[in-house]
Amino acid sequence: MRASTVACLTLLAGCAAPAPVVTPRVSGGNPADGIVTLASTRTLFDPVEPDWRAALATADNQCRADGRAPPARFAGEQTSCELYDRGGRCLRATRTRFYSCGE
Repeated sequence: MRASTVACLTLLAGCAAPAPVVTPRVSGGNPADGIVTLASTRTLFDPVEPDWRAALATADNQCRADGRAPPARFAGEQTSCELYDRGGRCLRATRTRFYSCGE
C-alpha cells in the first residue's frame, strides 16, 4: 500500500510542474522602422511558456544585425489562436511580442 501511495504522489508532483520554457523565434519586423517581432507557438497538448528574457537578448542581436542600436524595448504583445477544435477550444496559439530598437 505504501508503494502505491508514493507512486501516486510522484505522479501528482509531475502534474504540478511548470510548463517547459522555449525561446521565441524572430518572426518578422521592419528593419527600416527598427521593429523586431518574436513569436512562440503553444498547443493544447504542449503548453510551453516563452522565455521573454531570452527573447529580449534575441531582439537586441536582431537590432544590431539590422544596423540599429540596442537595447530593444518592449512595444506590445499579441496572442492569436490559429486552430480551434469542434468545441471551440484553442488547439494552437501564437504569442507575439514586438520590440522597438534604440536610436
